[in-house]
Amino acid sequence: MKFILLILTLLFVGCDNPLEPEITFLNIYLDSEKDSNGYYHIDYNGTTYKHVYYQTTPNQRVRWGSEDTFSIDWMFNTYEEPIINYSTYADEWGSGQQLFYLDSEAVGDTMMIVGYINEVAWDYLYFILE
Repeated sequence: MKFILLILTLLFVGCDNPLEPEITFLNIYLDSEKDSNGYYHIDYNGTTYKHVYYQTTPNQRVRWGSEDTFSIDWMFNTYEEPIINYSTYADEWGSGQQLFYLDSEAVGDTMMIVGYINEVAWDYLYFILE
């Protein structure tokens, strides 16, 4: 009877070790020049969007955020929105990209983008809009 209970328990619970951490990582980057201080430099040429690229585990969801915002005037109200938002999923190789907004009023500013998977796997970058 104990043997049958053991087999049933293994079938329903499994053999995974709940204390073993899930290996997840995140590396975000831009296709722009990076200086010796680790800041990317983006030349503003009138284009309003740019890509941030990332590498992580396959089919992983990456959430995005930034403390930098831009303003939208709509129906007599002004709204502040982050330059990057929402989330994306990596492809089957763990690669992906997300768009972020470039505002002409931010030329000369240093801005930050954060990618987040969990408390262990997150990354950020700074860029200067020139």
